Amino acid sequence: QAMNKGKSFSIFDYKPRKMTREKLDWTAFLKDHKKSKFFRKKKRWLGKLRNILSDRRGSIYSRCNFPGCNKFEYYGGRGIKCLLTVDELEFLWHRDNAASLKQPSVDRIDPNGHYEISNCRFIEMELNRKLANKNILLMDLSEAA
Repeated sequence: QAMNKGKSFSIFDYKPRKMTREKLDWTAFLKDHKKSKFFRKKKRWLGKLRNILSDRRGSIYSRCNFPGCNKFEYYGGRGIKCLLTVDELEFLWHRDNAASLKQPSVDRIDPNGHYEISNCRFIEMELNRKLANKNILLMDLSEAA
């Protein structure tokens, strides 16, 4: 412990005994180190995730509900509603393993459906943009007919 005196700890300094791709073995981590600083950092990271998801849900909610939003015509103007909560977004985040994506983005499986847990998923932003452009072209063709 004398060697660690004055040295700051980071969650990234920890090298777990059993490293799996899915998750760290946090029980071994707590047994090995007994440092509450590490645990607080993990809790802080989870709090940041909830803040990020809350912001993302806020932008979805505003484009579905506020006519002053610049994208309202494509979402709320078409009758699309935001029925997602932050807890449901967190469930989707873990279900779709969004932490492994470079730039995760919420995608609606049915572009005419509401933002609800059964119709949403996290995918790469680049793929979501390609799908959105494809759907816009399909909508334009159907309106022209």
